[in-house]
Amino acid sequence: MFYLIVSFAHFVRNRFSVHSVSSLLFALLIFSTISAYLTGRLVDLSISYILYESYIGVMLFILFSSWNSYSKVKGIDFSDIDEKKLDKVEKIIVWINGFVFIVNMILFATVFTLLLAGVINVTEFKNGGDSDLRQSVFSSLLPSSVTRLSYLFSSFGYLSLTLHFYYLLKRNAKKSILHLILSLNIVLVGVTALSRSALVNYMIIYAIILMFVLPLLGKRILRKAAIPIIVFGVAIGYVFSAISEDRFGERYSIESESLIDPTDNPKLVSILDYFSQWEYFGPKLLERYHGPSDLSWGLYNSSGLGVAVLQMVYGTENYNQASRKRLDKVIGDSGSAFHGCVVRTVFDFGYIGTFFFILLNCYFTRRFGPGKKRLVSFKTLLTMPLMLPFSIGFFSGSSYSQFFINLAMIYMWLIYKYCKRKTNKIRVSAPLVTEMEAC
Repeated sequence: MFYLIVSFAHFVRNRFSVHSVSSLLFALLIFSTISAYLTGRLVDLSISYILYESYIGVMLFILFSSWNSYSKVKGIDFSDIDEKKLDKVEKIIVWINGFVFIVNMILFATVFTLLLAGVINVTEFKNGGDSDLRQSVFSSLLPSSVTRLSYLFSSFGYLSLTLHFYYLLKRNAKKSILHLILSLNIVLVGVTALSRSALVNYMIIYAIILMFVLPLLGKRILRKAAIPIIVFGVAIGYVFSAISEDRFGERYSIESESLIDPTDNPKLVSILDYFSQWEYFGPKLLERYHGPSDLSWGLYNSSGLGVAVLQMVYGTENYNQASRKRLDKVIGDSGSAFHGCVVRTVFDFGYIGTFFFILLNCYFTRRFGPGKKRLVSFKTLLTMPLMLPFSIGFFSGSSYSQFFINLAMIYMWLIYKYCKRKTNKIRVSAPLVTEMEAC
């Protein structure tokens, strides 16, 4: 219930304005809390639970509030980049993403066909950890070197997502739609393993950025882009629904705590539970936290790249073995459940460390934002798809644990350093909704 209080405090503070990224995040938090109530995921009130929920709620309030400046944008300012250099880089991104898209589509089409045919199920293919099954399916389709290469470059999908909105604002519908298609690499790399998180994150990130730039889009460009956006949205929703039905159909037919009859609506209950289980498992996990002895110092949820490096140096089975065993013992049978980004980060840095870690996120969020002038720069469009996942992870976990996200950040930094304008010329465009388009 504290999450509702925190959310209400935000809307009161901002005079119930809903035209901001922070307001959308708080609205998602409200939806998650209502879902927890409907699915019976609320933990019984106790002193310890109230303290844990209060801590998580305050951390989320600080994190979400850092997005306050992402609202009511008035225009664009792409003077931070050299557009000629960006044109060169864009061609490379298209070729790389095109190759990755073909590979990912081959893998996805095969896996999804097997799922619909009942040959495989999500538990065996993903949650059961049956990597041998996945490898046998993938290796029967493509050489392992090709699938590894596509995985390393699937993060370029985030760059195409940025370019999709960039060209949308530049009124280039063809390139915008092209990069919308290529940005689906973000989704495909996840659903080839029948994971729903990539689908959910993509849909939420896309919706938030679209709402953010909406004041700058004229009716003409919206009409051109509306149909492809709707088609892709429906397709992603269908895949999410199919995976949900296969994975959770039986599970929710035997549970009884949900206020919604799980036998009549197993798919609905499973989707609501997806967004709300963290409210139950988060505090439960914090009860098991016993201070410094349980810390993994960033190598659990805050550095997928760091974990990957250790695995390459020491081997997958040997890296940080003692720490992993300790954490697995603490987390226990809820290891595959959602705990939320705050709770997971506590096991990396502790309560105080998590506070400073979130402040660091807030610093970069504000630094890359539109600022007081409310002007959207290329840097803002480039960083939003990478900064948003941590905030969205309030109901799942820290996105920084994903090697995929870490790679995208490196690619982003290299490309921005190359394309960044070296002079201090200021070229600010007026708001893009002209009087003619507004009529």
